[in-house]
Amino acid sequence: MTAAQARAALPGATLEPAEDPDGLPMLSVTRDGVHTLLDLYLDVDEPRKERAKIELIRVFDAHCATRDGVRPGMPLAAVTGRYGRLRRVMTTESESREYAEVRKAAILARHPGG
Repeated sequence: MTAAQARAALPGATLEPAEDPDGLPMLSVTRDGVHTLLDLYLDVDEPRKERAKIELIRVFDAHCATRDGVRPGMPLAAVTGRYGRLRRVMTTESESREYAEVRKAAILARHPGG
């Protein structure tokens, strides 16, 4: 999906251009101007950001869930019950994020204090 397609798929949400602490381009998706739903990370090699493909999605809102019912704040044991065994856990130094990689899904992240 591209940034333009995401805008069309998220009626009522605001998608603002932003950068993460590492300078990676993204769109911050909010509702009602304050409640952050998602961060959509864009292809860094596409100069036309509306045509850039979304390469990573960080989900913050617990009302957002996968078809399998996986959502932010869910215990890792429940996630592995749906997506298979835990392969590894990684921690970034720049933001102290923890990432868990499971057998059947993309990498899942947890923020400190969240």
